Amino acid sequence: MLSGFLAHRHLRALAMLGGLLILTFTATAEAGITLAGGSYKGVGDPKAHYDFFAYLDPHSVLVEDNYFTLDKLFGIKNGANYKITTPSKKQQWGVEFGALSHPHFIVSGIDYGKVPATDVTFEYLGSGKIKNDSNVPLLLAEIKIFEKNKTDLPAVPSGAQIPITYEYKTKDSSGTRSFSFTVVPEPSSFVIVALVGSCVTGLALLRKSLRPV
Repeated sequence: MLSGFLAHRHLRALAMLGGLLILTFTATAEAGITLAGGSYKGVGDPKAHYDFFAYLDPHSVLVEDNYFTLDKLFGIKNGANYKITTPSKKQQWGVEFGALSHPHFIVSGIDYGKVPATDVTFEYLGSGKIKNDSNVPLLLAEIKIFEKNKTDLPAVPSGAQIPITYEYKTKDSSGTRSFSFTVVPEPSSFVIVALVGSCVTGLALLRKSLRPV
C-alpha cells in the first residue's frame, strides 16, 4: 500500500509539472522533443546525479532511431548508471555514451574550472511509432543518470543553474535547444514534492481529529 501511495504522489507531481509545461507550450507550435524538470545533485564524493523528464512536443511523431543527445553532461563518464521510466513501463530506449572531454564547468555565471563531461544519447528503439496528436506535451520518460565512480566536482550552491544544450531528431523535426539543471540538496526536488504533499495531508487529518464532535 505504501508503494501505491508514493506512486500516487509521484503521478500527482508529474501532473503539476505537466500543467506548467502546458502554459509554456501554448506559445510555440514547434515540433520536436523538449526536456524539462531537470535537477542535479552532487552526492557522495561528490558523484553527479541528474534527473529530468523528456516530452514529445504537440503534433510530433517519434519513430525508431530517433534520438536526443545531451551535450557535455558534467561529471558523467563513459559507462555511468542510468534509469529510464516510461509511462508504459516498457524499456524502449537505448543509451550511448560519447567520448570523454574536459570543458569548463560554468554554473550561474561562475567558472569552476575544467571537469570531466560526456555526451549522452538516448535513442528510441520501440517497434511502433509514438504520435502526439494533442495540443499538449506527451511524457516519454523520466530519466536518471548517475556516476558510479568518484568524480572530482566542485560543490555548487543549491538553486544554481547548470546550462547545457541538447540535440534532437524526430520523424518531422530536428534541431538544438538549451536546457538547465537546477542544483538541489538531498533529498531531491521530486522527493520534496512528495514530502510536502504528505505534510499537507497530515495537517488536514490532524485538524479533523481535533475538531469537536
